[in-house]
Amino acid sequence: AEKSELEGMIKDLKEKTAGTDFEAIKAGTEALTNKFSEISTKLYQQAAAQQQAQGQQTQQAGDNVVDTDYEVVDEDGNKQ
Repeated sequence: AEKSELEGMIKDLKEKTAGTDFEAIKAGTEALTNKFSEISTKLYQQAAAQQQAQGQQTQQAGDNVVDTDYEVVDEDGNKQ
């Protein structure tokens, strides 16, 4: 739906640029810029939500990790 609306706005602006009504061109450009900004914001929000969900899945998968201390010992039993 947004794609067809955006395409319609582009077509309308192209028609306006063929004329000499600079106010109409300016208004069309501003409307198109605002719509593009709105769509871009939605895309960034969706991407952020996906990254957050992936981060939560990774965090849940890592919950089985055990933190422990260890000593390095060579073959003869000497600590290094």
